[in-house]
Amino acid sequence: MPTQSLHRPAAKVLPWIVHSLALLLAAAVLVPKGSEVYWLNGLHHPWLDTVMKIVTWWGEGLFLIPLLIASPFFSWRATALVAGSWLGHGLVCVVVKRLLFPGMSRPIAVLDASLLHVAEGVKVHAHYSFPSGHTATAFCIATVVILLARRQWIGVTLTWLALGVALSRIYLLQHFLVDVAAGAVIGAVVPMVVWLLLNHHPRAWMEQQLRLPRVFKSRFRQPRFGAFRTNRAFQKQS
Repeated sequence: MPTQSLHRPAAKVLPWIVHSLALLLAAAVLVPKGSEVYWLNGLHHPWLDTVMKIVTWWGEGLFLIPLLIASPFFSWRATALVAGSWLGHGLVCVVVKRLLFPGMSRPIAVLDASLLHVAEGVKVHAHYSFPSGHTATAFCIATVVILLARRQWIGVTLTWLALGVALSRIYLLQHFLVDVAAGAVIGAVVPMVVWLLLNHHPRAWMEQQLRLPRVFKSRFRQPRFGAFRTNRAFQKQS
């Protein structure tokens, strides 16, 4: 039974994720811990506070819910990818944050508070800094969509948005650079592992799609699949 190959848009956009991870990891190694917080937070301005508070919301797990609801209309493989990536990256973050590094303090607890700016309305936490869950979720969403989407610009946009989430977590004093770098790695690697596992053990049912009930067909159009990966050859052979 054949497996799905990586489609061309994903092959072109995935390097963006890889380069982003390399950039964050290199910066985390080279930049003294804490100096990045002082510098980025030191750029504070009322309009930048607003932008960062909006961008950081993309790292909330709630944004994976619409993706999970829509995925069965593309394929059950897509559903398994979204669900597995969501659960997988969340579990890894909890284990690392709560069990492996429970004593990692956040910037507000270890840096000079007189040199820091707290954005209005933001609750700044003091503990469980490593890794950044918001950054992990943002990169998880970006990687999942890249693996599914047929439009290259979608993946590029979400990659930039994931980087924006990483910067927002530092600006808002929630994490250090090393925290967001680790979160980015977790968020990107877990979907890739899930995708490889699904392709290593292909099943015919994975290529099936959930269709709208007949009663809704007169009111709603069935989703068009041109923008997402569906392996028609796989369906015919199975």
